[in-house]
Order: sequence, then structure tokens, then C-alpha cells
Amino acid sequence: MNDLHILNFRLVDSIPTEKPHYVYTVDVQVGGRHRCVEKRYSQFHSLHRQLRKEFQTPSFPPKRVRCSQPRLLEQRRRGLELYLRTLFQQSASCQSQILTFLGLPKASTHGMCTGNMDGSMGHQPVFIYRKDPYMQPDSKSDLPDVVVSGMLMALYDLPSL
Repeated sequence: MNDLHILNFRLVDSIPTEKPHYVYTVDVQVGGRHRCVEKRYSQFHSLHRQLRKEFQTPSFPPKRVRCSQPRLLEQRRRGLELYLRTLFQQSASCQSQILTFLGLPKASTHGMCTGNMDGSMGHQPVFIYRKDPYMQPDSKSDLPDVVVSGMLMALYDLPSL
């Protein structure tokens, strides 16, 4: 399932070399991969300038002077979320650029079981046997292994053991 949300915003004023500014927390989940990052409005605006050269982009939330009122920040958060979600669903190449911007490149997933970019699952194994299912372990019970027996009956139409 592909999903993208901007969860909240917060004031960053603890960095002495920078002016106080707001960052937006972006939560993205694509094909089993999950990432939560913080980005400034100026970073979103740079992404917008880059994307509008290649794609038809929706309207971008405007920059406001001294935008520190909670109502205006929430309005901008909703606008940025709508902007990203619209682009995220537009095309695979646009989605790829957004994922790279968010630090979640479309590269290999190091063995993770992931779906396709559209959220659907591709061919995946249903189960594997670690041991040969026909080999019965030494059991102190005279009762048959009903799990193995049931699986063999279901998969191979074998009579019960």
C-alpha cells in the first residue's frame, strides 16, 4: 500500500547557526518500506520548482511573510500534503522523484518482501518447508501429525496418514 501524510509541524529554534523555522513531518509508506522525515517549506518549494519543469503540477501553497500562526501553519500543512499526495499518484517517475526527495529511493530493498509501486503484490511464495514434510519426526506419541497430514491432503490430494 502506498501512502503519504504530513503528520504535523514543529518549530526548530535550537540550531544556533540558523534562524528559527518550522519543519513538517512527512510520513511515507511504499511497498513495505516506511520513512518519516522532516522538511522545511523551502525544501518543498525547491522540489516544486524542479518538478514543474517536467510535470504538470497542482497549485503549491503560497509563501507567507512571518507565517507563525498555528491556523496558517495548519493550512499550509494541509496544502503541502494535498500537493504531495496529488503528485505521488500522478506517475511512476514523479513518484520516484518524490521518494528520492524524502530519502526513500526506489533502489533495492535488501531482501525485503515488497509489492509493486502501485501497491499490489507480485508473485510471492506462500510458504516454504524447512524440512522434508514426508519425514516424520520421532514422536513419543502414537497420534498422527494432523498439521502435516492436513497439508499433504490439501496440497497433493494424498489420503490421510
